[in-house]
Amino acid sequence: MSYEHACRRLATLATLTALGGVGCTGQSYYGTPRTTPRGTFHAVIAPEMRGRLAPRQANTAEEEDPLVPGLGLQTAFRYGVHDRVDVGFHTYAFGVVGGDMKWNFLRSEHVDLGLSPRLSFALGSTRARERREADVAAGGMFGHMPAMLGINLGPTTLVASPGGALHVDTYGRATVGWRAGVGVQIRLTKRFALQPEATYMNDLAGPANMEVATAGLGLLIDGLPSYGAP
Repeated sequence: MSYEHACRRLATLATLTALGGVGCTGQSYYGTPRTTPRGTFHAVIAPEMRGRLAPRQANTAEEEDPLVPGLGLQTAFRYGVHDRVDVGFHTYAFGVVGGDMKWNFLRSEHVDLGLSPRLSFALGSTRARERREADVAAGGMFGHMPAMLGINLGPTTLVASPGGALHVDTYGRATVGWRAGVGVQIRLTKRFALQPEATYMNDLAGPANMEVATAGLGLLIDGLPSYGAP
């Protein structure tokens, strides 16, 4: 690939990513443990539905929280920096931006394993469980640390991504939680794949209500890794 061709493709994918980021927490990854090939890049556009599986505790009738699902759009851009390492940038509608890296430490014909720590910065995505201070939507930093498991079945890969989660709000208060995701990547061509994915996150200790479920469909464009024997 020529330098000019690479620059044009990079500009096109960056534009698609920016259009989708007009950010919930961006907790779904829409990928497999396999990394983007070194020196190449790909984009992800994923419309999502999000909501809670149980109502948040309310102090007054005015604070009742009906479980009305919301719609969002996650976009991501990934670049391969090593044979087993890539980096990514993502946005999520309503003010979330962040980055991550992925290390594919085990690669085989049928089973892949990886780690993908992610940091996201949100303008306002959680609320305190108890009314205090202003009790407004508190943004801050989200951290995700999933272990990624991929089961390769020809042009399809089954993906699971359990792990830990952390939220530090704008008051400096930390909440520790957990997350779990499942998905299936269906590769239609060498440069295009679909990946339906669902992720659930909840808190274990701390003031923030991190409980949220998302379900979306990722459109993966360009720069897909090859599968089969390494």
